[in-house]
Amino acid sequence: MSLVLLLSAAPGCGSVMYTANILGATAALEEARLADAERLSPYEYYYARACWEKARESAGDAEYQHAVELADSAREHALRARDLSRSGGASSGGSASAAGAADAGPASSESR
Repeated sequence: MSLVLLLSAAPGCGSVMYTANILGATAALEEARLADAERLSPYEYYYARACWEKARESAGDAEYQHAVELADSAREHALRARDLSRSGGASSGGSASAAGAADAGPASSESR
């Protein structure tokens, strides 16, 4: 953490801050993927993935401050996706119950 504070105080070190943050976000996304977050916590996982991709795009345009913020957001959401997946998934609760209701709908109408 002190390294991050030191680097943020140094002028012109945007690319260094970005590199540190995108590496953390990349690792968090990989942890989320290994926890099956694509299936169990899709909102958080795909939001993290979108932020990660946008961070890389912003860095390519030399918009390092924006890239750092997006990489931070990607990391936070990827870690949340990982944690939700490990605890059973269904981040909003609605996706699992909605899928169950969709499965039950046609079956109940066929039984009539």
